[in-house]
Amino acid sequence: MIIHNLAAKIKLKQEPMYQVLLVGVFMCLFHSQISSQEKQSLSESAYFNWNAIENPQISNDGTWAIYELNPNKGDGSLVILNTTNQKEIRVQRGHKAYFDELTSTLVCLVHHELALMDSLKKKKVKEKDLPGDTLLLWNLMTNQKQSIPDVKSLKTPDKWGGSIAYELRNGGDSIMLNKLPRKPNKDESTFIVQNLEKNAKDTFPYIKSIVFAEEAPIIYLNQNATDSSRMTHVQFLDLKNESRLTVFSGLGKVKNLGCLKDGLKLCCLQDPDTSDHAVAIYDQYIWTYPDTAASLILKGNDPQIPEDWIISEHFQSYFSPDMHYLFLGAAPTPLQKDTTLIPDDVVDLEIWHYQDQALYTEQEVQEKTEKIRSYLLGFNLEKQSVVAVASREKPTIKIHPDLDLAWAIGLDDLSKRMALSWEGRVFKDAFLVSLLDGTQKLIKENITGNPDWSPGGQYIYWYEEPDTTWYVYSIKEKKLINLTENNVLFSDELNDLPDFPNSYGLAGWSKDDEKMYLYDRYDIWEAAPRRWEKHAKADPGSQRPDSISLCPFR
Repeated sequence: MIIHNLAAKIKLKQEPMYQVLLVGVFMCLFHSQISSQEKQSLSESAYFNWNAIENPQISNDGTWAIYELNPNKGDGSLVILNTTNQKEIRVQRGHKAYFDELTSTLVCLVHHELALMDSLKKKKVKEKDLPGDTLLLWNLMTNQKQSIPDVKSLKTPDKWGGSIAYELRNGGDSIMLNKLPRKPNKDESTFIVQNLEKNAKDTFPYIKSIVFAEEAPIIYLNQNATDSSRMTHVQFLDLKNESRLTVFSGLGKVKNLGCLKDGLKLCCLQDPDTSDHAVAIYDQYIWTYPDTAASLILKGNDPQIPEDWIISEHFQSYFSPDMHYLFLGAAPTPLQKDTTLIPDDVVDLEIWHYQDQALYTEQEVQEKTEKIRSYLLGFNLEKQSVVAVASREKPTIKIHPDLDLAWAIGLDDLSKRMALSWEGRVFKDAFLVSLLDGTQKLIKENITGNPDWSPGGQYIYWYEEPDTTWYVYSIKEKKLINLTENNVLFSDELNDLPDFPNSYGLAGWSKDDEKMYLYDRYDIWEAAPRRWEKHAKADPGSQRPDSISLCPFR
């Protein structure tokens, strides 16, 4: 993040003393007038009349502002405001709005009346028999509307437009279902991909999952076979060129589809075993446009994976920014139940020891999470080799989101969780973990902050509450720097809690990681970790007594 400018200081106008006295007299008279009137107490009905503004959006050109206005109890509405003429349109019970910039189309789901849904639930109507939402497509330029009933979910793109996908409840209406080769299973959906500009629709039954590329009009579909075989397929849809390609076909199940932002590279897991088995062993596949088929790169129980571990189905694989690595999850092979025992012979025993790192109540809450915990693996796409980045001792790993670096941040808090009971916070050790061979280098022990990467990847930084200090670790120099070691307070001066104060925050970094910009109560300070300098004010002319806080202007 580059800080281009800093907001200028604004001087408060000092009013003459007589004006201040006049205002004080007026307030006293006003208070006595109000006191003489009967006071109204706040009733319970007022609580139900409160409304919350949720999911605000604004079009790229600023013409349309959209937000939900929802009461605490009851039916809300979707508000569409034309900022040019200040005209307001409301869609009763509208939610999950999306504005398509390419076609100026408002897309949203419309609930049924809350009273109707409550009455049906009281009559014990099954979930699958409840009426679905109505999908509203409203072109705000031509005022044309289209309503599609009984929609279960809506899928919209992030940074492109012109098409949407929506899921029909219970696989579609009876006419559509009668035309299908077979009735969809409970875990299969029917999706409609609709072109908003041409109003063209494609129907895809037997869908297991659907993924939109972030920056390009590309969709991936995992679709089961139309017959009774256990074949499954992954389709690549290029909406711009109106082309379709099957990039994977095989027996078994496919999970965790993920793609690059441009949609031209796919990763997914496949379990080829079609039998009913307790432990699914998934293989890792990738596909690159315009290859004819996906390639197997790693078996689920490959010898490069730690012993007695398998690829985890509970982790979404993803590519590094420059595609040097594919990051995937692994986990110990789950223990299987002994099915030969009768229920009376099964021992159900829970044991907790006072020296456990977590209380028994915590362990109960975390049990489901721990059972599906995954540990990061780095697969080098060039060398076709695997590095175990995370481990049981250091399960938390932070990869730089925008750069391919040789290091990751590793955190070890498992051996220090016991202190949470009396400290109220979790301490941890921070490490550098090599993505080349998995070796580790200690950065600092017993920290409470959350280390993160600088934009350029040259530093790791965090704020330490007990020290009220910002720390920076230089990757090149292998040095830890106390960045705020002077008399300026970068922690909350007004903290009135029996706890260490929070920091005022980080405004950002300059280009090439040369400087950090840090808040104190009023000003912004620049610190130069590269030159090991103490910080100086970013706005030297500012004066703290003005009580005006600075903020970055980007």
